[in-house]
Amino acid sequence: PNADGGVSGSFLYDTALFQPATINFLCDSYIHLLKQIVAQVRLPLIEYTLADTQTPLHPLTNSQREIWLDQMIHADLPLYNIGGYVDIPGPLDADLFNQAINLLIQKHDNLRLQLTRSRDENELPQQTCVAPFTVTVAVHDVSAEPNPQAAAADWMQARFIEPFALEGQPLFRYDLIRLADD
Repeated sequence: PNADGGVSGSFLYDTALFQPATINFLCDSYIHLLKQIVAQVRLPLIEYTLADTQTPLHPLTNSQREIWLDQMIHADLPLYNIGGYVDIPGPLDADLFNQAINLLIQKHDNLRLQLTRSRDENELPQQTCVAPFTVTVAVHDVSAEPNPQAAAADWMQARFIEPFALEGQPLFRYDLIRLADD
């Protein structure tokens, strides 16, 4: 601890630890060790691999169920779409922004929740957390419009009322709107 009650210092780690080759080596070493331990105590070691398509299914929560039922009754109305925007002044690297969104998806399971076509005993959809996937953040350039601010607002309003596919698709969207070159 330092004088103001905080912690100072550094954290040193080897970035190779997070490389696929290192992870595979650690996994193979762990399995080798398990096999040695199991052989000594004469227990069977059952090996299995979950296929990428086998993801656990979970029922909807009560709140999710109510929203889903209400949306089914009002299929053409985006009752539960939540939208917003952030004004980012200055130049923006769209490729870097796209990478950041994909890292966000990779790191946060809740962004990978999807409703499935599989139904529970009440004929309600189930949900699953799918493997990390990538999206492409579309860039919509309205900088040549006579009033870029108004064109952006119109585009966002139209996008906001687009219904979501409620099965087998992400339940979010990210878009970039370019108002000017800077």
